[in-house]
Amino acid sequence: MHQPHRTRCFQPDQRAGALRAAVLLAAVLLVVGLGLLGCGATTPAAADAQATTAAPVAALHAPDEALVGADVTFDASASTDAVRFRFVFGDGATVEGEEAVLQHRFDAAGRYSVGVEAIDALGRKDTAVHVVAVTRPAVFAPAQSSSVAFAPAGDQLAVAVADADHVALFARDASGGWAPQRRLAVCAGPRSVAYLSAQRLAVACEAADRVELHDPSTTAATTLLHALPMRWGAQPTALLVAGDGRLLVSAQGEGRIYTAAPVEQPSAMTLTVVASVQDPRGLARWPDGRVVVSRWRSAADAGTVTVIDPAQPAAPPQPVAVLWADLEPADSVSGGVPSYLGAAVVLPDGRSALVPGTHANNRDGVFRNGLTLEHDTAIRAIVAQLGIDAAGKAKDVLDDRWIFENRGLAAAAVASPRGDWLYVAMRGSRSVDRLDLLRRTGAGAALDLGYAPEGLAVSPDGTILAVDASLSREVVLLDTTQWPDAVLARLPTVATEPLPAEVLRGKQLFNDSFDQRLALDGYIACAHCHLDAAPDLRTWDFTQRGEGMRNTPDLRGRGGTAHGPVHWSANFDEIQDFEHDIRNAQGGTGLLSDADFALCSDTLGTAKAGRSADLDALAAYLASLTTFPRSAARPASGALSPQAQAGAAIFARADVGCAACHSGAAQTDSSLGPGGVPLLHDVGTLGPGSGKRLGGPLPGLDTPTTRGLFGTAPYLHDGSAPTLAAVLARADVADGKHGALAKLTAVERAALLAYLQEAE
Repeated sequence: MHQPHRTRCFQPDQRAGALRAAVLLAAVLLVVGLGLLGCGATTPAAADAQATTAAPVAALHAPDEALVGADVTFDASASTDAVRFRFVFGDGATVEGEEAVLQHRFDAAGRYSVGVEAIDALGRKDTAVHVVAVTRPAVFAPAQSSSVAFAPAGDQLAVAVADADHVALFARDASGGWAPQRRLAVCAGPRSVAYLSAQRLAVACEAADRVELHDPSTTAATTLLHALPMRWGAQPTALLVAGDGRLLVSAQGEGRIYTAAPVEQPSAMTLTVVASVQDPRGLARWPDGRVVVSRWRSAADAGTVTVIDPAQPAAPPQPVAVLWADLEPADSVSGGVPSYLGAAVVLPDGRSALVPGTHANNRDGVFRNGLTLEHDTAIRAIVAQLGIDAAGKAKDVLDDRWIFENRGLAAAAVASPRGDWLYVAMRGSRSVDRLDLLRRTGAGAALDLGYAPEGLAVSPDGTILAVDASLSREVVLLDTTQWPDAVLARLPTVATEPLPAEVLRGKQLFNDSFDQRLALDGYIACAHCHLDAAPDLRTWDFTQRGEGMRNTPDLRGRGGTAHGPVHWSANFDEIQDFEHDIRNAQGGTGLLSDADFALCSDTLGTAKAGRSADLDALAAYLASLTTFPRSAARPASGALSPQAQAGAAIFARADVGCAACHSGAAQTDSSLGPGGVPLLHDVGTLGPGSGKRLGGPLPGLDTPTTRGLFGTAPYLHDGSAPTLAAVLARADVADGKHGALAKLTAVERAALLAYLQEAE
């Protein structure tokens, strides 16, 4: 693959004045182009005349915005003492004459610095510059799923607060400012909101497997209009109102997209499956009325977005756009597969879509190819670009993929109404970066907006950007006309914090890469491999850490160290040992003092707990993760299926041996014996890439729980089993080390597999 061209964004400390500097530079270049910096000779008579006559003052009035192919009027008539004018339009066209008012058409989209040179009778000159943003005509009204949304009229704002089980509403006051309006009690774990109308607000609740419709305009105590329960483990995470008014729901756990047609009575709305998509999350409108779905966590070689037709549930499989892995050698601007993909942003001209996410460079490593992973090559924020042709098909434009300096994860993006600016929420960096889509450059970043900005919305008139700073419990309103010094208001989304203070602090730290104690240059946060505490579904080469190939574990349900020591090799005995990852892989300076770190640098030696309030808070957050995700493999009721119940009995049989290691309520015998010696097992899965344990021999592996396995493929410590069925098949050839599974009949094996898929 050829080396792709990439648009490099500015460093954060340079971005604040980026646009102003660009405009100033354009003006200087224009002055040079008009010849004003020349040093022509002046006669004594001309000098006397100039001494008694005022020099001309140029003025130029024109629209700030225009469309490709439309006449744009440029008016220099307010210039003083000018008899001639020279217009330079920035697209190669130049007109000189006595006319002070001209019309001009631009044939291509762009941000043009148009200048006029006003010339008086003595030949003296002055210059004025005006910038015009020229865009192609809009062909549809874009929209994408988000945790924050403006009402259709732009007079109300809704923010989903997952930890508090409510939606915070804000409204414009009489002076045009914004103030809290009320908080709607909704189902558990709201993740996305969407207005169907001013009187109907849809809320997707991941933890409750439920979608609700509320009336955000009422002052009544009860706002619930209708509830749409979904099957067990559906995990609805994203909502979208399509162009025809129908509601789309992304059920990530189930791997399906649902639709509900608009009806007069909310109670008559029902959900219908419209498509099956692997690991779906973000939703966005497609120009032809279809909907594009982002696959949240990508396959090993590429990210994907799928275009579906919500009006045709029985339609054949829909087109898929592939976001290819960048196979160039990893450096500061290349390497990795697009993953953690957010909702696509389709521009209003219908010609392209932009997809925020990250480059996960898990193809490199000492074992894999001899390359070490550095803090700035392992993970890097991206915005991928898809070109859309006249037939509505999309293609990855790898040469124009944005790759960001000092950013690890682009969590969400939204475009200005005309499609000339793109705002990108950088989750770990606490910032929103703005891209100039007409000039193809960075255009300033709003910094220090709060912890974990993960949802964005632009007001209908484009003047306000709402940022859901989810873990600061604020929605931050930014004035887009005053970028980047643009904060209008910081509005609280909760009245009472729903989490214990230490847990909230730990969750903030887990999701943060802005704090230099946690990460160097803002790239790696804990959450960038464990977003929402879920696994990134990738296998990383940790050979340089003294380990080996390691499949990212799911943190949910494990309660920190409630299952025993941490990692596949049991190399940590407390969550505070992640100080080593913070200082090494993430490049941070650490949460411990250097003296304390030197004292307890042995991960199985002197305890780190109690030496840093922030490190203890990080441990408290992980300890709070005691609930396993629901399994969508279960029947809709949530109970084990009859086949899985039979599998549970097989799992418990002594002659099969599963429960000998996967024992107790946690289904693991993970533990540390005297002297910190872990209980490890060689189940026949060790191989050349398994590496070491703490730089020494790896005699076996720590027993993982068999709860919560659904949806966390690949499996085994090295990710070598793509499915649970592959795990059981591999055990057949492992000389009985991984249980006596060879003796099971096909029916028994199928029952055991059903149980493993449904266990939670």
